[in-house]
Amino acid sequence: MAMTDEALKKRIHSEMANATVKILVADEFQGTGFFITPDGYALTAYHCIGAYPPDIIIETRFGDRFNAELSYAKSLKHNDYDIAVLKVNHNAAHCVPLGTISNRHVTDEIVAIGYPAGDKPEHKDIGYFFSNSSQIRSDKKIQIPDAIKGRGQSGGPVYHYATQRVIGLVLAGYKFDVLMDTGLAVRFDALFEKWPELEIMNNQVAQSWDKRLAQDDDSDNPTTSHENPTISNNPVTEKVLSRAFFNHHPQQKRQLINALLDCPSMKDNQLRNTVLQELRPEISENMPSRSQSKHHIVKIVDTCLNFSGGLAELIDTIRFFDENTQQMQALDALIRQL
Repeated sequence: MAMTDEALKKRIHSEMANATVKILVADEFQGTGFFITPDGYALTAYHCIGAYPPDIIIETRFGDRFNAELSYAKSLKHNDYDIAVLKVNHNAAHCVPLGTISNRHVTDEIVAIGYPAGDKPEHKDIGYFFSNSSQIRSDKKIQIPDAIKGRGQSGGPVYHYATQRVIGLVLAGYKFDVLMDTGLAVRFDALFEKWPELEIMNNQVAQSWDKRLAQDDDSDNPTTSHENPTISNNPVTEKVLSRAFFNHHPQQKRQLINALLDCPSMKDNQLRNTVLQELRPEISENMPSRSQSKHHIVKIVDTCLNFSGGLAELIDTIRFFDENTQQMQALDALIRQL
């Protein structure tokens, strides 16, 4: 059957959170941002970094930190827009597509994601704030009630479920004497006008995003045909991918670990964490903290072997990210030989 709205939203929230980052200036938290292209472009609010920013750091939810440079030519410093374009010399494993909305989308569901109090240790984790757009003002800013909760959320993405696009960048909340619990997000029309090349890059990101969501939808349909069918429903394969089997075949376990280590989603720290988050809670919550790659893979495999079908589930999740890669084909070939 088709993926439920709840399951799709959960997937969207996970992907959005992985692309959302903290913005630090001179090593102090200033706001939220998000990656928009695989080659390391990100957006935040211009007021978060100041007129002449010193060292700008982007920090992912996985703890990775990257130096970022402000692209003055692409940014929109004026208060009417307040959009800063940043660039890191790092490939972004997670990025989100931009889009625009019109008055016919007013009252549609949205989610704003970010770190409204990211400078407080007790609020270091990312937050999700759900609402509906209430108005598109004459200056094209989007008015949103109950979803912009603190200054640290400035620069964060606003996602529109109906179009499956990020349609705004959080600016700030209204002062209480104007409107209570209501804030503003800026649209991207002016950014596309100033940075024409962005449209082509964004279309590529959007195609990838739509494909990912469609693959999720198909993955819940047992009648859908896949070139590499899942193995977690195969009792024979699950019996092979078990602790009892590997206790008697340690060489095959070493080969499997090496094959897993070659998979792109296991090499990349961000993707690896995303893979682990997609596993059953009883598995993902028992995963070891990140460490050196091969040592971590060994611990991941051992943790999965503690749960019935756990290793098969891990491999199927890796397949979602690495399907059609040579490494995934090699892993499938190895499993067939076990």
